[in-house]
Amino acid sequence: MKGIQFKSQNSRDFIVSAARNLHNSKWQQAFKDICSIKIFSKLRGFVNGHLKEALLIKVKEVAMKIFIIESQAQHESFSIN
Repeated sequence: MKGIQFKSQNSRDFIVSAARNLHNSKWQQAFKDICSIKIFSKLRGFVNGHLKEALLIKVKEVAMKIFIIESQAQHESFSIN
């Protein structure tokens, strides 16, 4: 199913696509997929930027968590200061 692009305007399709992209370490595309959901264009805070920035930070955090979980067999330990 690699390379499948959703043409539908269904929110569920964008969310599923974002989840697949996060699983494949493509957080930028996952963020674009989530931002493509129509309801976000109607939120004043999202259009102004502060909610969009908060979403971007959360997507990056989730992408890092997924990467660590997916690659845990390759590493003995992680340390973050």
